[in-house]
Amino acid sequence: MLIEELSSPKYSNDHYLLQFLEATFNNTDNGIILTDENLKIIAINQAFTLITGYSYNDIKDQTPRILKSGKHDLSHYKKMWQEITRFGFWQGVMVNKNKAGEQYTEWLTIKAIKDKEGNIFRYIGIMYNLSLFEEKQKTINFLKSCDSATSLLNRSAIVDYLAGLDKETKQQLFLSVIDIDHFYFINERYGTATGDLALKEIAKNLNRLTLPNEKLARISADKFLLVGQFEDQHKLALRLASLKNKVSKNYFINSYSIDINLSLGIELGKNELNDVSTLLRNAEQALTQGRKISYGLVHFFESSQNSLTLEEINLARELSHAFDNQQMELYYQPKASLVTGQIFSSEALIRWNHPQHGVIAPDKFIPLAERYGLIHRLGHWVLEEACEQLNRWKKTTFSNFKIAVNMSLQQLMDVRFLDSLKQVLKKYNIVKGLEIELTESVLLSQEKNGLRILEEIAGMGIQLNIDDFGTGYSNLSYLRKMPVKFLKIDRSFITEIIDNTSDQMIVRSIIAIGHNLGMQVIAEGVETQQHCAWLKSNQCDFIQGYLLTRPLPITRFEEWIGNQQI
Repeated sequence: MLIEELSSPKYSNDHYLLQFLEATFNNTDNGIILTDENLKIIAINQAFTLITGYSYNDIKDQTPRILKSGKHDLSHYKKMWQEITRFGFWQGVMVNKNKAGEQYTEWLTIKAIKDKEGNIFRYIGIMYNLSLFEEKQKTINFLKSCDSATSLLNRSAIVDYLAGLDKETKQQLFLSVIDIDHFYFINERYGTATGDLALKEIAKNLNRLTLPNEKLARISADKFLLVGQFEDQHKLALRLASLKNKVSKNYFINSYSIDINLSLGIELGKNELNDVSTLLRNAEQALTQGRKISYGLVHFFESSQNSLTLEEINLARELSHAFDNQQMELYYQPKASLVTGQIFSSEALIRWNHPQHGVIAPDKFIPLAERYGLIHRLGHWVLEEACEQLNRWKKTTFSNFKIAVNMSLQQLMDVRFLDSLKQVLKKYNIVKGLEIELTESVLLSQEKNGLRILEEIAGMGIQLNIDDFGTGYSNLSYLRKMPVKFLKIDRSFITEIIDNTSDQMIVRSIIAIGHNLGMQVIAEGVETQQHCAWLKSNQCDFIQGYLLTRPLPITRFEEWIGNQQI
């Protein structure tokens, strides 16, 4: 029927319309209905059948009135036909009814088609099923706000919810960060698949104990956030202690008996600062405060214990503008071979040139960057600056020199990190010379997922080093699998190494471990010739510290390095 209709001589004066109708009819997901001048249906497409349930045989010679739902009065149709008569065209929302009697909402376009004499002889209707769009949108909105592992709200959704509350409501809120104690040990001992199942069971139990007027979200790998109203702090403490005790128990998962214990940190909205970021930060700080006493506590935030002073809060705000104001600078501290005396590499250390406070060391502002969500920007800036410097050195005497940058756990676990790293390497054409240093605790806390990321990084030609070795939880069976080239002995073991036999024993052990794993060992914090001599006699490979030089800005570093020997 459609082919015959499109072949009609009446279309010959509008070749474009013929092509449009043919392509649209055959390929569109929109429903199309074609009628004669008396509104009798003479053609439909497959999409129309899918939307309405009517086949062509069902409605042949019927009119579109068969779709009427009764939702629109006569004035609606009168206005529609007035526009079609006047303009030959109408668009609008229509609620119709399918073959099963179910209502659906559509965006309907009706066009009147005229013959050569200007008389209407066909009407074409194109319908877009808004009901399907609404269902899809609901699904999309759910997925955007839902944690895929537990089906709870995610961090973004709970933050949006909190941001939408008025000040009075926030002052009646409690926020409780609920953390699973030592969850990374569960993953390490039983495997991540078992850990994921444990997480789901814990989420299910927390959700079961959540009151109807409360909201529960998963805000990070092993942390949840419970938000609700409270009237009495003592009653709230009793209730949350009860919740903790009910969820903290033995779970039998994948034939394992796993002991789960929770710690809770609580912030009350009645405190003076009640913007969302402060509420969340204080709830997490309450968790940290409690754990300084003991794991497994229900602890309320105490501002007197808050490690952030007003001065530090202001500093954190200024930090967010420091990058745009070009206040950040990289200093370089060299590393030297104990065998040849050659300076082969340097560690890039960020400094903040504050307009009022002068040069600020990283131990002062990096914790602020982590708390205020600026660590990713800071880490990316350091990475880009280091790669740009390596690129500058390519045609100089520094062409074989290496630069090491430090990386935090937050950076390593950021899903955007690997792509960002690849882009920076490509931008500055870096194929060698970049080193990344990660602390032992960062490496060992991530198990299989972290190992995969490290292997990808090493595959880019980047050298990986373990910083501060000996200060964390050393899992040697895991360490031997890592694509790591250097172990870096923490400075705390070097400071008193000449007189402290315990430190000597630890350093000798670290050197032996590194060499047996095929790695080289570097000692940091080397300040005296005695340190240097002892390390050299005990087969340490490289040193870094004030014996060589303090960290220097790039111009002074290049001037200093020359032909330095130790």
